[in-house]
Amino acid sequence: MKAYRKRFIQFNMLLVGVVLLLALTLLGAYLYHNARRELRMTMEAVVRPLDAVAALREDKVSPGAAPEPRPLPDHMARGYDSETRRSINTVFYDDETGEITLLAETPLIQQSALPGLVSLVTEKESDYGTLKDLGLVYYRSPGGDRIALASTRYIWDLLKNVYGILLAVFAAVMGLFYLISRRISHLAVKPLEEAMLREKQFVADASHDLKTPLTIVLANNSILRENPEATVAQQSKWIDSTDDAVRRMQRLIDGMLTLSQLDAQENVPPPSEKVDLSSVLTRAALQMESLAYEQQVTLETDIPDGVTVTGSSDYLQRVAEGLIENALKYEPAGGRIDLTLKVEKRRAVFSVRNESSRIPEDDLPHVFERFYRGDRTRSSQGGHGLGLSIVKRMIERMGGRIEVESRESSGTVFRVFLPL
Repeated sequence: MKAYRKRFIQFNMLLVGVVLLLALTLLGAYLYHNARRELRMTMEAVVRPLDAVAALREDKVSPGAAPEPRPLPDHMARGYDSETRRSINTVFYDDETGEITLLAETPLIQQSALPGLVSLVTEKESDYGTLKDLGLVYYRSPGGDRIALASTRYIWDLLKNVYGILLAVFAAVMGLFYLISRRISHLAVKPLEEAMLREKQFVADASHDLKTPLTIVLANNSILRENPEATVAQQSKWIDSTDDAVRRMQRLIDGMLTLSQLDAQENVPPPSEKVDLSSVLTRAALQMESLAYEQQVTLETDIPDGVTVTGSSDYLQRVAEGLIENALKYEPAGGRIDLTLKVEKRRAVFSVRNESSRIPEDDLPHVFERFYRGDRTRSSQGGHGLGLSIVKRMIERMGGRIEVESRESSGTVFRVFLPL
């Protein structure tokens, strides 16, 4: 189970990690493109022809008339400081005179490289783009005489804190989900562990139940061989004992085969014939009457005529007989079993109640589980923990449901609900 839990956690972490990483990647891409859009809007605003800029152009400010920009060493061409990376430069140029003016407190390019830069930008078809070799983002005005420049690290400087937060969120969510996955793995594996435990117990019980009858059969045959002159009447008790042992094995095998068949029919359409439920219950009660009489238990019925449901007459017969047999198994001599049928809210409801037997409260949620044999007093009656599982699967196949109630004052009641 530890290996299973480990694989469960790994699979969950991988699945959530991929989904979360994809979501954060998409969010990061959206923020990046949004930042580029905002950068373009900012660069447009910088080069917008304001009055002051128009006056500057009329005065034809030459490079020498403006404050001399601080030149950058060659080795800093791709490594601006943070202040420079967050600045936007503006370049004015005149095609006729060749005059170029750079307005920037922290220039992104050397003065001597401006003519080549202007030539490179004016040759571009797009008015907004990236000069990867120079590490610059440019925007060219519609008039063609103004260029805004920003470092390609401009957007990264704006988003690095956001990306840092996204990575922190990713790490925190993955850590939290790891703790949740560990908890969920325990909850997910617990039913499997319980089922495996019940199956192991069932295998042990079934092996014992099969071994004992086989031992009886072999012993009885050995006795018969030792007395070849005896008549059948004289050996009848050994023959009857062999028959009982074989029938016990047959019941176990039949139960396992029935469950297997019901599981195999999971995708098969359910039975849908019209069945007279009143007749089925009456017939089942008559067939079980002799068994009740032998155990000195009173079997009372209250079954109105004409109640019809959709389902399988064979399933309903086996369900009714199974529930009555289960009640007889635990009802002591002198007790009473009630079989009743009624119609309520467009449903047929029949119930089997034995007044003297009670199921412990801890066992009630598990009585329909396969291989479950909770109460030692009840499980000692010779069952294998399959009968009620078969009953429940048959009822569900017909679109119904079954419930159980057990109280000290009223005994144990199994109720079956079927659509009319």
